[in-house]
Amino acid sequence: METKGSPSLWGSLGIKPNGINQGGLGDCWFLAAASAIAEKPSRLQKIFVNTDYPAEGAFELNMYF
Repeated sequence: METKGSPSLWGSLGIKPNGINQGGLGDCWFLAAASAIAEKPSRLQKIFVNTDYPAEGAFELNMYF
């Protein structure tokens, strides 16, 4: 559960394939891929190097193209 001042990467409900929200970043390609991978939550968790919310708000991911 999220506490004030420490947001969760996965949200309060955990990983859900339909739990994405397209913003203005132009990252629909990533969100579509993440949604597909989220069908198996452990697979989505594996691509994130840091899962604790960093102070600067930047997450490190392992992505292979």
